[in-house]
Amino acid sequence: SNDGHLNIFTMILFQLLEATDEHLISENWEANLAICDLVNSSSQGPDQAVRAIRKRLELGAGKSHKSTLLTLTVLESCVKNCRKQFTILVCSRDFSDFLLSRVISPQLDPGPEIQTKVGEMGGNNNNHNYQPFQVLSLLQSWAHAFSHDPELQGVAEVYIELKKKGIQFPVPSDDDLLLVQSMQPGPALPVTAVTQPLHQLYLSEDCRNNHQRTAITAGEKITLIF
Repeated sequence: SNDGHLNIFTMILFQLLEATDEHLISENWEANLAICDLVNSSSQGPDQAVRAIRKRLELGAGKSHKSTLLTLTVLESCVKNCRKQFTILVCSRDFSDFLLSRVISPQLDPGPEIQTKVGEMGGNNNNHNYQPFQVLSLLQSWAHAFSHDPELQGVAEVYIELKKKGIQFPVPSDDDLLLVQSMQPGPALPVTAVTQPLHQLYLSEDCRNNHQRTAITAGEKITLIF
């Protein structure tokens, strides 16, 4: 029912506001895990959580850098702890494009400056420099972790396109590598377009000039290399 949808959305949004309060000194893991529980306890949980997270990111865009970073932390926690329906929504092209357009400024120039982790939770001066780093890190992690699943390949398509355009991604963290390792079902068949390591692929002039959308054939397995 609509009342049920509204109720779960309201509960998730309440916890999300608690988890992303800009006055927090560090992450509110109690609220983060409460959101995961709400997502997993209701059939509408995944849809309503994504709706709430999008709303929070839209409200914080260009205003509160700390709230945006905390929202991205909630998003990362949900991907790791919630059921597949949530991951399908987050790994869609639509949501990946939303993260790029709302969190990373469209004017952002491809370059090495976004590889460096700048600013800590306690300071406000440089936190905005860390947002592109955080978004690109998440997209890279999800693309590598979930590209073997045809239902989760939207984010991999976006990732490959960004690589082709010359966007430089952060060096994967230990957490990124652990997530990828834990999600791999077995050896994947490489796709012709990605047979060389992507850090070489995006440097080639052909790829820099090719801004066409990448479409992965349904059911096709792809191998991404950090």
